Amino acid sequence: MITTNGKNIVAKYLLNQAPEFASHIAIGVGGKAYPTSSSATFSASVQSLEFEVARVPVLSKGLLKENGQEKIVFKAELPIEQRYQITEMGLYPAEKNTVAGNFDSRIVSTFSNSEPWAYSNNLNDSGTVLYIGAVPFVQEVNVGDIDIHNIDWDSFVFINSNSPIFEYSDRINRKEQPRYLNRSLSVSGSTSVVNSVMPASSASIDTSSSSSYYIENNSINLNLGQNLPSDQIKLAFSVISLARDEVAAPDNIKIRLELLNNSGANPPKAYVDIALQESDITSTRYQVVTKSISDFTTTENFSWSSVNGIRIYTCIHDNSNVETGEYFIFYDGIRFENVSSYNPLYSLVAAEYIKTLDENPILKKENSTSYVEYRFGVGVS
Repeated sequence: MITTNGKNIVAKYLLNQAPEFASHIAIGVGGKAYPTSSSATFSASVQSLEFEVARVPVLSKGLLKENGQEKIVFKAELPIEQRYQITEMGLYPAEKNTVAGNFDSRIVSTFSNSEPWAYSNNLNDSGTVLYIGAVPFVQEVNVGDIDIHNIDWDSFVFINSNSPIFEYSDRINRKEQPRYLNRSLSVSGSTSVVNSVMPASSASIDTSSSSSYYIENNSINLNLGQNLPSDQIKLAFSVISLARDEVAAPDNIKIRLELLNNSGANPPKAYVDIALQESDITSTRYQVVTKSISDFTTTENFSWSSVNGIRIYTCIHDNSNVETGEYFIFYDGIRFENVSSYNPLYSLVAAEYIKTLDENPILKKENSTSYVEYRFGVGVS
């Protein structure tokens, strides 16, 4: 699907007013990338993939005729060491938007154990998030070699995204598996509390409660001081059932995302609440939530130019409005998207959802050589 901006860039290229219209292929893990019909596609007005995770240069170009239609084929090689479950692809005329400079789009966090994530509450009950590999849920005690009775599931742990627990058909059908890189950060739904009955829109995380734990990373270096309110923060995560045969989604999910200027009990911050209900995650447990900078509430003395930390509270409620540990959030990634820095020679030119024949993500394994092709229909909108 060619975008509106893409048509303009292709026209400029044909008139020799643009150096290129497709020099890079982008791949993403967007949450809505399981179309139930072949007609499902991106909007022509879209400016980015739902959650881009890599962009690689085009290595070769060619022509082919497929189903009677002429197509330009662009081919690129994916990063060898990384793992992705790819669900979307796009074409760009450049590696980055030069107009945006240092304020361009980027990945902010990958929620891997190479990042210094820790957990804490207001009583300074804190610790470092541990890495345990395979997740030994109660119903799956035989997975891996870890005894479920030795694991405190009120804690926070890094787990492998290719853990054997995700190989069960129930989890595959619910689309629970994390998609970005090799590890995700698992947080129990009972680790934070809300200050009013959910799902009321006024319900929010009670950050003052000693029962509200959060995860925090104080190694972030994010300067958004020159970005506009329309620019976006994207959070990718998956909602995981403790029981592998659990069909119903949780009734309510509440997440508070905070951007901090400093660490400590009450630092200057910008925060936004993310609220999901059962109907929001029925078709897919993997979610990408997008919030504009204008959606955030800022406290006194907060500076968008000096974001050096992230704090996240997590609360999942059952139908009796009680925090439940029967579900987990597996945090997968945070991305900043600059959609405001206009460049007439740079934009998402074309994009499409992709999937396997059984409507699953296309797996690119870690430490493997893989190539991607984007087939661009000539004379087709």
